[in-house]
Formats: sequence, C-alpha cells, structure tokens
Amino acid sequence: MKHLSLSIISILTLLAFSLGVSFAYADVPVNESEEQSIASPTSSSASTLTEAKPINADWLCEYCPKPKTLSGNVQVNFGYLSDDVYHFGHYSGIESNGNLFLSTKVNYLTEQGNYAKLLVDNAGLDSLNLASKLGYYGHYQFSFAYQEIPLRQNQALLTPFQQQNNTLVLPDSWQYLDQRTTPLETTTWRQFNSGVDWQKLSLSWRYFTDQNLDYAINYQKLKKSGIEQSSAAQILNASYLPLVIDEQTEQIDAQLNYQLNDLSINLSYFLSRFSNEYQSIHYENPFSSYVAGAEMAEIAHDPDNHAYKVRLKVNYQLLPGSSLKLYAAFGQMRQNNSLLPYSSNALLQQSLPNDSFDAKIATSDYALRFYSRWSSSLSFRAKYLFNQRDNQSQQYLFTPVFSDTYFAQPQQNTLYDTKKEQLSLTTFWRFLPSQQASIEFSKSSKTEHGISKHKTNNHGVTGSLLLQSEAGVQLTIRASHFNRDADLPMRLSTQLSDENPLLQRYNLAARVQNKLSLQVGKALNEQLYASVSGALSKQNYQASSLGLQHNHNYHYGADLSWQVSEKTTLSTYYQIEEITSQAKASDNEALWTNDTKEQVDSFGLTLDIKEWLDEKFALSLQAIISDGSSATTISTPSQDKLPEVNSVWQQFNLKFSYQINPQIQAQLQYQHQRLENDDFAVDYVDVNTVDNLLTFGAVSHHYQVNYFVLGLTYQF
Repeated sequence: MKHLSLSIISILTLLAFSLGVSFAYADVPVNESEEQSIASPTSSSASTLTEAKPINADWLCEYCPKPKTLSGNVQVNFGYLSDDVYHFGHYSGIESNGNLFLSTKVNYLTEQGNYAKLLVDNAGLDSLNLASKLGYYGHYQFSFAYQEIPLRQNQALLTPFQQQNNTLVLPDSWQYLDQRTTPLETTTWRQFNSGVDWQKLSLSWRYFTDQNLDYAINYQKLKKSGIEQSSAAQILNASYLPLVIDEQTEQIDAQLNYQLNDLSINLSYFLSRFSNEYQSIHYENPFSSYVAGAEMAEIAHDPDNHAYKVRLKVNYQLLPGSSLKLYAAFGQMRQNNSLLPYSSNALLQQSLPNDSFDAKIATSDYALRFYSRWSSSLSFRAKYLFNQRDNQSQQYLFTPVFSDTYFAQPQQNTLYDTKKEQLSLTTFWRFLPSQQASIEFSKSSKTEHGISKHKTNNHGVTGSLLLQSEAGVQLTIRASHFNRDADLPMRLSTQLSDENPLLQRYNLAARVQNKLSLQVGKALNEQLYASVSGALSKQNYQASSLGLQHNHNYHYGADLSWQVSEKTTLSTYYQIEEITSQAKASDNEALWTNDTKEQVDSFGLTLDIKEWLDEKFALSLQAIISDGSSATTISTPSQDKLPEVNSVWQQFNLKFSYQINPQIQAQLQYQHQRLENDDFAVDYVDVNTVDNLLTFGAVSHHYQVNYFVLGLTYQF
C-alpha cells in the first residue's frame, strides 16, 4: 500500500503541473489585430485613445501583495516508536519502530484564474490522505480525494480456526472441547490482530454556466477490509469467531443548482450499491454436536443491496427579513439476494418458500422551515419534519432451524417500518443589545410497526437566556423539559409470542426528561479569560416495571485562557462527568436492581510559544490526562458487587521547530502515550475459562509508548 500511495502522489503531481500549465496558455485567446490597432502609433484613432486612457493606467502598486504562480511546501518525516504497539496505530497508522513518511502541499494559480491544488498527508503510513483540485475559477472544477483510515482493536488474539476461502476450519487433530480430558494446548493456535481498514475514494466534477446554473457529478467508494470479532452459539455452547471482512459501498450523485436573485434550487439524484465478497461464513463446531449432521454451521453476512434517492432543496427569500426553506426527498432500498438454506445440517434440509427475498423499503423525508424577523428585537421560526420508512417487502412462511439441531415452529418474517413527525415553534427576543432570550415549543410523534405496534408522543419546551453585564460577565443558561407518552404495544403478528408488557425498549418507553446547562465567563483582564460550566440531564422511566429505570448525567468544567505575551498563549481545562443508571430485572423468584455509576475526570493543558529563546525557535506543548471508572452493584440479598472497571489515558506532546532560513524549517516532536485498562470481563477470561465458551483470550490495553518524529520542511 505504501508503494501504491507514493505512485499515486507522483501521478497527481505531474497531472497538476501539466494541466495547470496547459490551462495557463490555452484558455485566453488573444485578438492580435485588435492589439496591434490599439498599440500602433499610426492608428487613426490613436489620439482619441490616448485622451481616453486613464491617467494611472500603467501604474504598478509597489506594496500590493503579488500572488505566486507556484507555491507550497514539502515535509519529510522520520518517526521512531519505542515499542511495537498495535493499538497506537488506531487512526494514526503508526505501528512499527521506524517509519519514513511525507507530507506536501502545492498551489498553482495563474492570473487568468486557472488553478491546481495538491495536498498529501502521511504518505508512507497506513493513514494516507490525498486531496487535489483542478479548475478554472467561475467555470469548472475537478477534485480527487483518497483516504485510508486504520481502526485497531485487539492485538495477539488466539484462535484454533484457519481461514479457507469462506470457511473457518479446525485442525485435523482437534478434540471437542466438551470431551477433552487433557489441558487445552494453545501453542499451535493462530495468532491474529483484530481491526479493519477503511479506504475512501472520492471524485467530483462541477461546471458553472452563465445562466445561473451549475452542474455537479460526485462519485464515492468506501472499502472495508480486515478481521472483526464475532460469535455464534449452538444451544448451550458458544464460540468466538474471527470473521474476515471484505465489503464496499459505491455512491454516485448528480446535482443541478439554480440561483436567481432571492431563489435557489438544488435538485439531486443519489444512487448507491453495497457489495460483500462473503455472503456467508461456514465454521466447524469446536464442541460435540447435539444431533448428527451439525458438525458445520453457517453465518450470514450483510447481503448485497442497492438504493436510490431523489432530493429537492429550495431556499426563497420572501422579504428582507423572511425566508422559506423546503426539503423533500424520496427513495427506495432493495435487496434480492438468494436466500441461504435453513441449515448446514444435511439431515434438516427443507425447501424455502421462495428463492430470493425481494426486500423493498420506500423512504420519504420532508422538511419545511419558515423564518421571519418582525423587528430589530423580535424574530420567529417554525419547522416541520416528516420521515417515513415503509417496508414493502413480501411476507413468507418460514420453518427455521434452531442451532442446526431441530426445526422450530413456522413463522412469518416480520416487517419493520417507522413514521416520525415533528413540529417546533421558536421565538427569539433581543430585549437589550447584549441580552437575548428564546423559547421553543416542540411536539413529535413516532409510530413503529414490527412484532407489535408502538406509538409515542413527545412534547416539551426549551428555553435559553444569554446575558452580559457591564462588567463583561457572560452568562448562558439553557433548560428543557420533555415528556414522552407511550401507548401500550398492540400485537400485530400472530406467529410470534407477545412482547413482555412489563419490559419496554428504552427508546419506546414512557419517559420524563429534564436538562439544564449553565456557563459563566469573564475576561479578568486584557490577557486572561476564565469560564465555568455545569450541565445535568435526567431521564426517568417511572412507568417501566422492568428494564431501565433512570439515567442521570452530570457535567462540571472550568476553562482558562491566558495570552501571556504577544508570542505566548496558555490554555487549560478540567472537567468531571458522572453517569448513574438503574435497571430492574426479575428471575421469577425475586426482583433485583442493577445500579451503575461511571465517572470520568479529564485535565488538559496547551502552551504555544512562537518565539522561544530567539525568533527562530518555536515550542508547543499539549498534555491530556483522563481517568475513568465504572462500578456496578446488584441489589440481591447478598448485595453482590461486580469488580470495578478502571481506565487511565495519558498523552503528552512536545514539539520544537527551528527556522533555518526563510525556506527551510526543522521540527522535532515527542509524544508519550499511556493507556491502562482494567476490565474483569476481558482480563479474567482465558480461551477456555468457561467450560462451554471458546474465546480469543484477549486482554485489556496496557501500554506505555514513546514516539519521536524528526521532520524537515521546505517552503517554496
């Protein structure tokens, strides 16, 4: 990938220069005869032209900035990592001890308005970022972008499975875990790192006309590959599985924009397609089968699908102080892959009701916004939103197979669809030049169809107040109260069992929500500014007998910014966030509660010195410390308490730069990163700690690493 990245950079650089140069000499035709007639001293109109010529037509501004045709910079970096830490490469793409990477920025601009831009960042790492633009101002633009995003999860995981195409197979000498009489030997198991890599490619072309029109065509491709952690169960046994991921999403959209005076219109058509290299994964069962023929099982992956959407956006300025915005979109998503068999068990085969599912979902989105300024101190806004997801798929009667072991009762596939509506009315009042208040009334409803019909109505009020005293104290207060009413679920399917009326999903249950936030800030002097803030959010589910009962969130913080001198700035912050929640459950014998408390304390400091020691030196420092904990108490007769989960995150960055001459600068960067997690659910569960569970033997992240970067930048 690194060699491919450098090749792309070279091609783009040559393309930018070649197209930029050709633009500079090809787009402005010169009328040679007209030029000669004006400049010739023998022209019959020479005296007239001389008299009409402006007095200072040939004057050149001596001090006006003159843009360079070609400008930019090239930065070469060498990085050294003190230890190979897989998780350090999360987003950064830095995983090895030594790495050489390149960054550059090139701008090309002619007096005629032709331009070319090239941006390259982290070339040589797995986090490459490329962006380029070519065009002619006011006429057209072509852009290209490519980005790599590495997501790193766990390192040095163990599994007995080997990947063979779309099948996970066990060693030939494998003994079923529930029949093993000797200790499990893992030295021959495969070691792997879990994580995925995203690759994003974007192409865009835009053309401007002289009739208030412009056109655009955009293409985007997202590719995801790697290994993700998954699991599968068979009755009482379960296994962690390393699933290979290889999927991509392509999207193309065409847009038409029209603007005339107070009216602007955007019409777009979107088309997307998702494809998956693996429609399913087979795996051998590491436990003995309950029935014959269940030695192999199958897991379905996300199926191929495609979708389209047509969108219209209209913005109209009715009056100098009033505007109207309209948004309308409708689309459709379809999936028609062949259905997988009920089971991999050859003894439990049965014909499917149809070869393919032919799933179809229609979507509709509408929004209307009206804004009007009635006076210099009073304004009004009204918004209406509508969203519908209509599942138009066919329903069939299926006879599912449970864990490749036995046939379950026949049942129809459930069609899930939703409809949402929201209306809000807001009034803004500036009762003094530096004082403002607003109040918003909002009402929304949501209807969801699935196994049952759920309907909720949410209504509330939000207010905000901005005050500023003559002493310079700024006070911002925001508060809201919302009440969500939920109807009892109405059963829709006779093929499935009723939902538990005592247990409702938290996003559909009746709820009372209150929020309050406050921030006070003041400039203590010309160099120093301080602020303190606080916020709370309380969500109570008093109508739910089981499940989530309440969720409370508290936040406190303080910030300080200090302009120490013209060349030195210092800023720091400290914040505390606390989350408490309670859930209720029943084991048919007693009712018990689960109380959880989580807290995160964070501290940050940033120091920037533009001229340190002398005018050629610069220094910047950044420190972040975050300490988190989570504790869970189960209210049973024994008052059980789960082990506490703790996490410590520390990062320290220090950067020196030295301006060798006006074109060359040297940089030295140092980064220290420490991550310590203590999670009993991960650290204390080995590959076979539980008899009927096969895991990866993962451990929490524990590392300290130092990273050094030496860079050299050339400015041209």
